[in-house]
Order: sequence, then C-alpha cells, then structure tokens
Amino acid sequence: MRDRYGYGRQATISNELFFFIAGVTIGAIAALLMAPYSGEETRQLIRERVDEGRDRAGDMLERSKEFVERGRGSIGEAIGHGRRNFQEKI
Repeated sequence: MRDRYGYGRQATISNELFFFIAGVTIGAIAALLMAPYSGEETRQLIRERVDEGRDRAGDMLERSKEFVERGRGSIGEAIGHGRRNFQEKI
C-alpha cells in the first residue's frame, strides 16, 4: 500500500522515526546549550522539586485518608438510621 506521496507504508514509518529521533536530538542539544544552570545546580533544583512533590503527595494522602474516614462515619450513621427506621416500620 502506498501513501499519498507514492511511498510504501514501511518507508513512511522509517521517515517518521528518523525525523522524530532527529528532533529529539536537536532538542536535547539545544536544551544543554541554553540551560540557565550548571549540571550540579540543575540536579539540586530537581532534588528540591522532587522533595516538594513528595511532601505534597504525602499531605494529599493524609487528607484523602481523613476524607475516607469521615465518609465511612457518615455512611455508618446513614445505615444506622436506615436500620432504625426500617425496624420502626416493621
């Protein structure tokens, strides 16, 4: 099967892969040349951001646990009220 330019599908995939790899390479080189910080400064910045992310994730986990516990309590209360109402109707 040929594409609209007369090339086979395999040739099109090869071209796309080549240009993708070329783009990634050019982007990586440009990023290295234009980086505002040295390698050590960049690694330190990344470490700080990862630590901040971990702290935020831990906080979110704690809040989620509290939310689930409150929800369980509310569900338990609702079930209790439902049982009492059901028993009163019987």
